[in-house]
Amino acid sequence: MSNSNLKAELENIRNEWLKADNEVKSLLEKREQLIRRNKELKLLLKELREQLKNERNTMDELRKELEQFKNEKNYLWRERAEALNNLRELSRRVIEDEEKLRKKLEQLEWYHQTTPLSAKEEDEIIKKIIDIEKKLLIYNKMMQIKKKSAEADEKLNEVIRKREEIISKLEQTRQKISNLRSAIDEMIKEMQQNGTTIKEIMKNIIETAQKAYELRNKYFELSNKLREEQFHRRSFSENEKRQKLEKIENEIFEQALEKLKKGMKLDFYEYSILVKRGVLNQEESQENTSK
Repeated sequence: MSNSNLKAELENIRNEWLKADNEVKSLLEKREQLIRRNKELKLLLKELREQLKNERNTMDELRKELEQFKNEKNYLWRERAEALNNLRELSRRVIEDEEKLRKKLEQLEWYHQTTPLSAKEEDEIIKKIIDIEKKLLIYNKMMQIKKKSAEADEKLNEVIRKREEIISKLEQTRQKISNLRSAIDEMIKEMQQNGTTIKEIMKNIIETAQKAYELRNKYFELSNKLREEQFHRRSFSENEKRQKLEKIENEIFEQALEKLKKGMKLDFYEYSILVKRGVLNQEESQENTSK
């Protein structure tokens, strides 16, 4: 592979390595966000479950109240029905109008007090007075029963009104419980989805981190390879240069030997080579260069 191709591949691997490394960081951040979200949901879930518990307790209390009002209503119904039955029974025992009976009683009492009567007549008057007073007592008792019945009706209406309020509160509480259950179910569902996503992200993190590790190793492997090739290339170039210099030096050496044999004048470089090769010593080189 050429030097330029190796550099291009090295750059591609480096980019892929950095991309994988950034992806791991992004996945780790996303995982942390989901973990924080699940912690928040866990706290909210605890609060909602506490609210649900309180609402259920409220519903139990309302049901107890409703049962109490139901019993009270039934009692008042029975009391009212009994009063009406007594009223009907008593109304059968009197036919005359109450006002007429009172006027008749006054007349009889006045007659009894102002008129001389025989014993027999007085007994008859007294019997009539007693009879009328019994009937008026029935009317009094009927008035009491009516009053009691009216009171029972008033209490009954109040009980029914309160019962309806409790039923309304029960319905509201049921709706709250239903809403809380739905919210809890949604939170649990979200937490489960987040848990699944966290597992998937963790799997991707491991795979991507492994990929980044392999790319990093490959990058440094190719980088070392590139440096080695550059080093060998430089070493080869220096050897080649040295060989060329040696060749030139050999040629000059051969030329200098020929000149020496023929007694021709040598230049300084030629004498230097002959001295270097041991053909001439330092004194001889000085004598030859001085001729």
